[in-house]
Amino acid sequence: GYDAKDVQVTATPTEIIVHANVEKEAKKEDVNCVWTEFRSNEVLRHFRLPDEIDVENTKATLDKGMLHVTAPKKAKAEPQAVEVKIS
Repeated sequence: GYDAKDVQVTATPTEIIVHANVEKEAKKEDVNCVWTEFRSNEVLRHFRLPDEIDVENTKATLDKGMLHVTAPKKAKAEPQAVEVKIS
């Protein structure tokens, strides 16, 4: 029941945080009765990742109520050989 404007996805190198919040108000007026109902539906999820991700290339889409997050692993730096001089 969330629209894309209601969902915020935050990516750090080691985690993805999803926060969704929607507030709805229903009001009914009758000759003898007036009532108002407020409802808030908030979700917060925190996912720790086993490997670092490439934050710049992380994407999120919301399609028919399904959130899809694509987070490629960060490329690991190749070990470099360094010549050390002995003194």
